[in-house]
Amino acid sequence: MSLPWGSLVAESPRFEQFVSGGAVVSGTDWIADSVAAGAEQFQLPPKQLAQLWWYSFGGGVVAPSVHLMVGFDAVPSLSFDAGELRCSGFWTGFSTSVSAPSVAEAGACLAESTAPLIDLLCSEFSLRPAPLVSLMVDALRQSALEAGNEHFSPALGVSVARDLVAGFAGPAGSYFGVLDGEVVSLADAEATDDMFVFAPRQSCCMVYRSPGSGLCTSCPKRPAEKRVQDMIALADSFAW
Repeated sequence: MSLPWGSLVAESPRFEQFVSGGAVVSGTDWIADSVAAGAEQFQLPPKQLAQLWWYSFGGGVVAPSVHLMVGFDAVPSLSFDAGELRCSGFWTGFSTSVSAPSVAEAGACLAESTAPLIDLLCSEFSLRPAPLVSLMVDALRQSALEAGNEHFSPALGVSVARDLVAGFAGPAGSYFGVLDGEVVSLADAEATDDMFVFAPRQSCCMVYRSPGSGLCTSCPKRPAEKRVQDMIALADSFAW
């Protein structure tokens, strides 16, 4: 059965550039040029620019597939060998016609596919593997929870997030729900579909070092209590 990319794009046009835009790339030789393409816009030193690029890579490559998993009952493979990895300047995307046997297996495929890219970023830009792994784990987790909230299936979003991260062999992290203005830890409680769900980010994208930019709403450099308050406010904006 073909994967419903067209339905995803019709519902969420923001994903179109990541699903079908740019040129198909493979290997790692293209990465340095893609990172450099953001130099004028972000005005960051190469090391920080490369970390921001990896953050954007996670959003462009991971988010569309994860939204299919949560919102469209489809499990695309996240093996780059099984699809088309795309690049347009600083921005990247991915799509495939191949399904994975499970959500966890899709996460495992992503770990295998991203390993050589992480190696390249570490050798070329003096980055460390651990922050890059954390950025990719956050991309999986945040994409699944975002999709769960958007599709009014937050419990499914949490389940998909946990399975993806387990398959990727990343740190489990913490999950929370907002219910009636109160924050509930999901460590010992099940997510329910009347919650707004979130997980604190464990990684920093470095965009705050770009001139004119500030800390992201979910940035771990912000006070934890302020981030929680912002999540409660965001939950209040959802129409349940």
